[in-house]
Amino acid sequence: MLKHRFIMISLAIVVMCALMLGACAKPEPTTPSTPSTPSTPAQPEKTDPVVLKGVGNYSSPGFTNTEKLIAEKLAEKSGGLVTINWIGAGEAIPPADQQAACRDGVVDILMAAFGSYEKLIPESIAVPLSDYTPAEDLDNGIYDYWVDKFKNEMNSRYLGISYCPGKYYLFTQFPVSKPDDLKGHKLRGSNSFAPFLKALGVTPVFTPTGESYGALQTGTVEGTGLVTDSFIGMKLYEVTDYYINHGFYRVNSVLVMNQDKFDSLPKQYQDWIIETNNEQIAERWPDLAGLDEKMFGIMRDNGMEEVKFSAEDAKWYVDTANDAKWQELKDAVGEEEFNKVKGLFTK
Repeated sequence: MLKHRFIMISLAIVVMCALMLGACAKPEPTTPSTPSTPSTPAQPEKTDPVVLKGVGNYSSPGFTNTEKLIAEKLAEKSGGLVTINWIGAGEAIPPADQQAACRDGVVDILMAAFGSYEKLIPESIAVPLSDYTPAEDLDNGIYDYWVDKFKNEMNSRYLGISYCPGKYYLFTQFPVSKPDDLKGHKLRGSNSFAPFLKALGVTPVFTPTGESYGALQTGTVEGTGLVTDSFIGMKLYEVTDYYINHGFYRVNSVLVMNQDKFDSLPKQYQDWIIETNNEQIAERWPDLAGLDEKMFGIMRDNGMEEVKFSAEDAKWYVDTANDAKWQELKDAVGEEEFNKVKGLFTK
């Protein structure tokens, strides 16, 4: 019994000592929790300014003004991050070499007559006969069609129609009252409308546009086919007397970029370039539609006389022009592709 009491007293002493030691022990310091740091939002990728080397197809006032306008609008839209240095036009790179220069990256961006691509992309023969405006092209499949064509066949990014100075007209040094009066005469022509001239019985003479004044002055040709703003810009009213006020084929300029250069740019840069051209042509379209009449007024002020055919002759004249162009397209691409393209471009 005494032994049992001794054991119980010993256990009690041990427990009491343990409790006393625990109370006296220094508490372990607690580590304050670190407040969570808010995540930093991802910063946009830093981009550098880009200067595109550009060339134009002609040096006439219309084209030069459009080049300048596009450059100014692009610089403004991009905040100066994308600019164009237009190095010149035909005097910088001959028009016949410009398409290859853009394809091969000699220049980054090119504004050219759409007709200058007719031998390279035969489907472009249809462009002057299109029933649609550039704004409508964005929704009807035509814009996307050209994006694919230019990429696959010219290593170029199609940016859209950039300028439209109206239609082609014929200007002569001799009086004309009906289409038949044109037969047997020599007129300066281009590949874009040579088949039509031949259908009229005219002999086309392929003189460079810039040499039109000299060819008319020396009698090499007796007239010319041209757009009105270029006609006025070169003062050809000084060496011709009549303008036939029946237009044929809508004339278009096209803006394209080297595909590799375009692909190398940030998407935002690409969007700025595309939007700039689409916006400027849509804004200017109503004024461009009235350009021919404005130019006719200048011609009359400089002593030229207007020629208007009878309604029957006028219809025959325009129909003959259109038929010649459609036939040219069919001969170039074959009937199957011809039907596809004509269906795309006509309402």
